[in-house]
Amino acid sequence: QYAEETGESCVTCHREEIGGPLTVEGFAYIRNGYRYPVPERILAKAGLRQNSFHRLVRFVVGYLHLVAAVIFFGAIFYIHIFVRPSRLTGGIPRHERILGVTCMITLALTGAYLSWVRIDRWEQFFTNTFGLMLFLKIALFLTMVALGMFAITVVHRGMQREAKEGKGASGSGPLTRESLSLFDGSDGNPAYVIYQGRVYDVSASDKWKEGSHFGKHHAGTDLTGALAGAPHGPEVFEGIPRAGEISSTPVYAPKRFSPRRIFVVLAYTNLVIVFLILGCISIWRWGFPWPVFR
Repeated sequence: QYAEETGESCVTCHREEIGGPLTVEGFAYIRNGYRYPVPERILAKAGLRQNSFHRLVRFVVGYLHLVAAVIFFGAIFYIHIFVRPSRLTGGIPRHERILGVTCMITLALTGAYLSWVRIDRWEQFFTNTFGLMLFLKIALFLTMVALGMFAITVVHRGMQREAKEGKGASGSGPLTRESLSLFDGSDGNPAYVIYQGRVYDVSASDKWKEGSHFGKHHAGTDLTGALAGAPHGPEVFEGIPRAGEISSTPVYAPKRFSPRRIFVVLAYTNLVIVFLILGCISIWRWGFPWPVFR
């Protein structure tokens, strides 16, 4: 497509006829907003950034960017498919908060560098498909960051208060899912888990240090579904003290606009944003069925 638009052969920009690594001219063509001919000024800058050192830095930064994106998006898909956002009560687990913030910071820093490498002027965001998709991807990511930070701060604290109200409402009766989420093994709290409506105290177990089971499962959650894919069966609960049972009817009914409901809305909004970002990448890599820019 680019060869037809510029009248040049593929090897002008690539080292091989079928594509592959870029030449200095190819790198400069990208920095010029996919416009040909390329000014000497941009060609000179591209030559400086195509030496061995810059290629190594770009490779490392790009690799970290991909790793952070896979972990971040994978965690979002895992929560929606296996955990379900509606099951998270009493706040967002600490490990998930740390993972999310770490990935967002990594994506922001590496993405800023990769954008600086490819974009030479601001107007290039709006003169070609790549620039436009990159602009939309950045806007969607910033929206996701804003929603994520709101979720792990304001909404998280609200969910904790909501769970404490549920615990207070339940009194000395059976535990509720809202109150159970407080027993996550962190900050000196006991570590409780649910299996088939029964609550087990795993605080003394060496395999549940700080409420985490090998970094995969966390206390304060329902493990009924997760146990089906585990290498062991329900016999693992033999010898583990029972802490009670979960009430089938919640003692505390969340308000219409409770923090928990807001969190569920934010979680599904971020899932939609993930699909939109993947859509931008797909358009960038394989194009629209019809051209946007010529």
